[in-house]
Amino acid sequence: MRPIHLSTVLSRSSTGLLSHIHDISLRHAGQGHTLLFALSANFPHAEDLQEVVSRLTKFNDVASGGRGRGHTIGCLTDSYANCEFPFFSWSKDALSCAIAILDSTHCVPFYSNLRGRIQPQVGRWHSFRQTDEDSNRTMRSMEASPETNWEEVWSRSTASGGEWRETLPQVLRSVAPDIQTLLHFSNPHPDDFTQTLTHNLPRATTLGLIAAPTNFVTGRDVTLFFDSKIYSQGSVGVALLKGQKTRTKMDFFGVKRLSGPMTVTSVEGNMVNSLNSSNPTQLLLRGIEVAGLSPSISTTFKEDEQFALGVVGPSGEISHTYKITAGDPKSRGGSISLDTFLAPTVGTIVQFLHRSSNEPIQIPNTPAESKIPTFSFVTTPEPSSTSSRLSTTLPEDPDATVVIPQTFLVPSHRGFVLSRPTGSADALVMPEGTRRPVDVRKEGPIPEAWSCTLSGGMASIEYW
Repeated sequence: MRPIHLSTVLSRSSTGLLSHIHDISLRHAGQGHTLLFALSANFPHAEDLQEVVSRLTKFNDVASGGRGRGHTIGCLTDSYANCEFPFFSWSKDALSCAIAILDSTHCVPFYSNLRGRIQPQVGRWHSFRQTDEDSNRTMRSMEASPETNWEEVWSRSTASGGEWRETLPQVLRSVAPDIQTLLHFSNPHPDDFTQTLTHNLPRATTLGLIAAPTNFVTGRDVTLFFDSKIYSQGSVGVALLKGQKTRTKMDFFGVKRLSGPMTVTSVEGNMVNSLNSSNPTQLLLRGIEVAGLSPSISTTFKEDEQFALGVVGPSGEISHTYKITAGDPKSRGGSISLDTFLAPTVGTIVQFLHRSSNEPIQIPNTPAESKIPTFSFVTTPEPSSTSSRLSTTLPEDPDATVVIPQTFLVPSHRGFVLSRPTGSADALVMPEGTRRPVDVRKEGPIPEAWSCTLSGGMASIEYW
């Protein structure tokens, strides 16, 4: 299903957003369509945010000529404070809103009440997350057991007895075979929900934004909208039915490769114990040295420096990434800990990556020039306290507004989750006993949903 309308508006004021929403309303409101929106929460005045939210959530509250009132799905998210657009010099202070108008006869809106959960600290050597004593005791018990099967633990933690269908929202069950693309906004760590999607929709592309925190804006960890209701847990979204050719692509802005291709040769949980049968941390430090990076980042993983392990795709591209959260060249044989539940499987071809969080993300001209309808979610650096509100020094034209047509572009420092259809090209794997990597598109299903928390990562679904 091709979207009826896609646009992303950047403006120095709420007036610019309201004007754009009004223009869209004149053309599409009252026709029973489904509205999907993602609105930045960086408004300097609460009443301005409330006015824009009200206008969006009441988009369909007009006479619809018997075609139904339609639906409204949305969320509050981050700003572009740490991004730069070549066509909009004031993006660091801009409010933003991505808007999609969809034909309700070819899409299915939904809400899932599956809550996010605290990530288990398996393999994480340094963590400041607090869990209850029972959870800590359970994790210590599992860590102490040399016979722990982490894939089995993962399976048990997401569903019981393989009853995946029962956790899929009721409205999606009857149309599951016809779903081509599914977009959702979710609370942090929506692992139960994303696993449900990958098991029930193996032939669909699912792309989910991890909504930005809104504790100091609405009093909720996340703020999700579904028609007249507001949620702080679960997931809201829309399933788009078959009928239009799509393409999924990845971009990693400002991310540099620190090594050549390597093969994962030993893993345990979320830890990589060896690469090319060698010490992973030593290999990473060697890459840092060759790249000429500051010696100080060789001994610690600082907040302003991000390192990752990138999975190499069939054409040599980086298909997805895992942030490195810890590593010690002497401890545990130099294992590295990844920001995931399960590390890439043995045989996967990977490369070390680096990105400085201090560098703003350079969004290219492509979104503004493209004529192809595109949904894009981008992982941004965590906003600082000084960039969370509009600057008090306004330019000569405080109402400056830029509209990016045909593009639904949304940022979140919490990242996004992507799952591609079974059989899609996604990774190269070196089977045991062979000397040449194999394209998993030809050999079997791709890995399940993965989360991109590396700044600069962007997933896009294009409609042709």
